[in-house]
Amino acid sequence: MNNNSITPSEKENEAKNLLTSEEFEKLKKYFGISKENFSKQTNQYFIDKGNKILTTLPAGTTLRVREKSGKKELQFKLPTDDGTDEYHYDMNNEEVYNKLVISGFLPDGKVSEKLLSLGIEGPYLYKGQVHTHRAETKATSLNTWEGVTICLDESYYPNGSKDFEIEIESGSMKMSNTVLRDILNMFNIPRRVAKNKVTRFLESIS
Repeated sequence: MNNNSITPSEKENEAKNLLTSEEFEKLKKYFGISKENFSKQTNQYFIDKGNKILTTLPAGTTLRVREKSGKKELQFKLPTDDGTDEYHYDMNNEEVYNKLVISGFLPDGKVSEKLLSLGIEGPYLYKGQVHTHRAETKATSLNTWEGVTICLDESYYPNGSKDFEIEIESGSMKMSNTVLRDILNMFNIPRRVAKNKVTRFLESIS
């Protein structure tokens, strides 16, 4: 199967930076974000039997089920030179979801097709989950930030640790990186390149 013949469900252009709790609170205040603006999402992570996802594909490649607002979605995230390609599958059918968690079998669809095209085969092993409280706001501070989404995350890991992060999403990696740089400079926040969440999760269970 041709790798390029499977169209991604979504293209992500994200720029991220880890924050201290004090920086996190400053940004919440600046963007007018309160406790009520945060919603919980849970990422459940999986690896393939040969561990090829983590060892042969670009760093940050992730197979997960995201549960948010009572709905589940299977997501395969594949970093590229200009962002991240995402492949999705609706997992709200409990039988299909249980078949993955218990037996390690993916449903037929874009996710399984893309994995097979990359030489990745199941069964897939459930490794654990991360809980994240996220708030999102549309940037309105500067005209140059138009169309940009700013996300603040507070994430909790299996070993009891937690971290804080800002994530910028836009129509291009150039724009996301520019806005992130602007915000960090405004608040004198050091550039801290954030490892992707799946790496932080795996470190938390090692």
